[in-house]
Amino acid sequence: ADPLGDAPGGERSFACLVLLVGFITVTCIVSQITSLMTQISIIASQQTSELKLLTRYLHANGVSKRLSVRLLRNAQHALRLKMSSTPEGEVKVLALVSESLRKELHLELYEPILRSHPFFRWLNDCSPATVREICHSAIHEMVIFADDVLFCPAEVSSLPGLLFLVSGHLLYTRSGEQEQAKRMSPGDWCCEPFLWTQWAYRGQLVAETDARLVAVDAKRFRDILVSGGLVTVLEYAERFVHALNEKGISGLSDLGTSIDAQAALPDLYNATRGGGNSRRNSLVSLISGRRAQESGLSSRVGSAAAVVPSGN
Repeated sequence: ADPLGDAPGGERSFACLVLLVGFITVTCIVSQITSLMTQISIIASQQTSELKLLTRYLHANGVSKRLSVRLLRNAQHALRLKMSSTPEGEVKVLALVSESLRKELHLELYEPILRSHPFFRWLNDCSPATVREICHSAIHEMVIFADDVLFCPAEVSSLPGLLFLVSGHLLYTRSGEQEQAKRMSPGDWCCEPFLWTQWAYRGQLVAETDARLVAVDAKRFRDILVSGGLVTVLEYAERFVHALNEKGISGLSDLGTSIDAQAALPDLYNATRGGGNSRRNSLVSLISGRRAQESGLSSRVGSAAAVVPSGN
């Protein structure tokens, strides 16, 4: 028997409406699931095609099996990472956001990372605007995978800069050392000399696990200091380069330590915390000359930097 046969007209209409709404809702859900599965299938098919193309390329060029496996594994990691995260460059709408807001975004993203370094903690206390600009225009992110080699001894970087490890672990072996490799953990940094002088890598850095790094571009970093018309970091730069020269070739390393960085800061802290504005102002200077424009340092720091060897 029809369960609605004896129901009043209003109840019958209501029941029909509920059934209609339920049917439409279920249809929409099924449609969305089908669409999502189709998109996933298309992406998976594209990735499979790309990996097959890479495999054919490696085989056609006689690449060794060991290197081929590493390349394929790296490519697979990169594809998975692309699906699980969203690089800033792919967020097109951010280009429409005002630059001041994007500066705030970058400051919130990168300033906590920079603060692990004593110099940047001081710089943020002394000149927050400078740190804000560094976070906005002098930083880029890097993602590397297990067994990747970031650099080798005596190599000169095409994009020199200070590297902060955000996640993962890296292994550093200094050139000529027989001792066990030193492990870098999140919060550690390396390659600071690139900010202050001409430098070539003194060891080899290899990814122990998949890792994410933040790099401070050396040239852009110096340009920001110059464009501000202030070089309050002059004393730190001189002390840092002087310490490098005193270590000698056998003592040079790409790894940074809080002890080395802190040792160059006392006078700067006294200038900013002890009311020594006149001393701090004495460090403020414009950089002149082509060499100074390129290095971001005074000529006396540049002459000290020349003592630091760039090779083995």
